[in-house]
Amino acid sequence: MGQQLSYKTFIIKILEDTRNSFSLSDSTSNSSDCYSSENSDGFVLTKYLLQTTNISEKIVKQVCIAGTGAITRIHERSCVLSNDQVTICCGNTVFSLTLPDLKLRWKTKADDASCFGIFQYKNDYILHGELAISKLDNTGNILWQFLSDDIFTTTSGKDNFKIEDNYIHVTNWNNILFKLNAETGQQLESISG
Repeated sequence: MGQQLSYKTFIIKILEDTRNSFSLSDSTSNSSDCYSSENSDGFVLTKYLLQTTNISEKIVKQVCIAGTGAITRIHERSCVLSNDQVTICCGNTVFSLTLPDLKLRWKTKADDASCFGIFQYKNDYILHGELAISKLDNTGNILWQFLSDDIFTTTSGKDNFKIEDNYIHVTNWNNILFKLNAETGQQLESISG
C-alpha cells in the first residue's frame, strides 16, 4: 500500500512497512532519519517510509515515521500537502515534515488509539481520530478535542465523517450523529440513528 503526491517538481511517495515488525530498529527504510511517536520505547505498530524524488526519479531524501497506538493504513485522507509541508497520520500521532527535505516540523499525539484521517480546515487541521475529533493549529498544538461515549466509526466504516461549511458531521459506533462547530468544537446537535 502507498500513496504518491506531486509537489512542485518532486514526487512524494508514502509507503507502508508491511513486514509486521514491531521494532523501530527493524525499519526497512535505510533512511538517515526516523521520527517516532513520543514514549514509543522503540515499540511501534505503524511505520511509513516517505521519499522525495526528483523528476528523473532520483531519491532526494527519505525518512521513516513510526507511530504507536492502533495500526493505521495509508489512504486518501491520511495526509495533507500544503504550504511546503506534508502532514500525515501514523498510528496515534500526526507528523508534519517540510518539503522537499522531509525535516520534522512537529509531531503531536492527537488520539489515544489511532488517527483515521486529517483534513485541512482554513489554516488549521481537523483530525478524525478513533476516540477524539480534534482541531490542530499549523504548529501542532491541539486547539480543542471532542469525545463521545464510543469510538468515531460505524459498523460499515463508511461515510461517518464529513466537513461542510463550518460544521463537522461525525457518527459514532452507537450510530449517534454529532454536529460540531468546526471553529470551537462545540457540539451543536446529536441525533440517534
